[in-house]
Amino acid sequence: MRSIGWQELLVILGLLVVFLLARRTPELFRWLGVQIRSLLGQLRWIYHSLGGTPEQERSAEVEVGRQLAARFLAQAPPTPDPDLQSRVRQVAARLAAHVPGRQFIVQVVEAPSVNAYALPGGYVFLSRALVDGLENAEDELAFLIAHEMGHVVRGHPTEKVFLDTLLGAVRSGQLLAQLVSLGHSREQELEADEFALELLVKAGFRSEAGLDLMDRLAISEHARSPLESYWSNHPSLAERRQHLRRVLQRAKSNHA
Repeated sequence: MRSIGWQELLVILGLLVVFLLARRTPELFRWLGVQIRSLLGQLRWIYHSLGGTPEQERSAEVEVGRQLAARFLAQAPPTPDPDLQSRVRQVAARLAAHVPGRQFIVQVVEAPSVNAYALPGGYVFLSRALVDGLENAEDELAFLIAHEMGHVVRGHPTEKVFLDTLLGAVRSGQLLAQLVSLGHSREQELEADEFALELLVKAGFRSEAGLDLMDRLAISEHARSPLESYWSNHPSLAERRQHLRRVLQRAKSNHA
């Protein structure tokens, strides 16, 4: 029996590849379509951010955020607890009512890390472990959500360095891990804290809830609580508490 030469082997392998591609052509084209639409949306966002109207920029941001959110939820699906989701949505809606011109989609997700995530376009995700760690403290939950809303409103997820990394994460399929590792700068976290405090007051939540949350996080740091990992991804807790106290004092002085 004659042995097969390498030229013939290459022909056989080529025919096998063609056969497999022919069977998977619909799936291949669908996959290519998703990738092209995602890339076009990202390019449109960048274009409108550089020279478009505010309406065009916001529309493109929402579309890119929707695409990123879909990728995120594929890695961290929504928590299958309608009561918990409803409670979080109600708190979020109460806050969002005082942020004109913005829409937010807030969900609890089954993420592997104890954290909260803000994406462009108003998407906010809270890990279930983080929400459970608050032990039904509604005002602290409100501060946490308002903090992430502050990131969105102040444009932190859309800044150039963060955007570049997000686009790379989308291509590699590691969006969730990338969000966890990146975090925000010290200035961005303090700015989001201040935004959250002001939003709490407008929405009728206790203004001291931010300090209560910081106290809870401080306890978790020493008690090895699951909340510790959330605290470890943020700037100095002592600095954040001091900043919030200054903002509270200033607000009280202005209303005295």
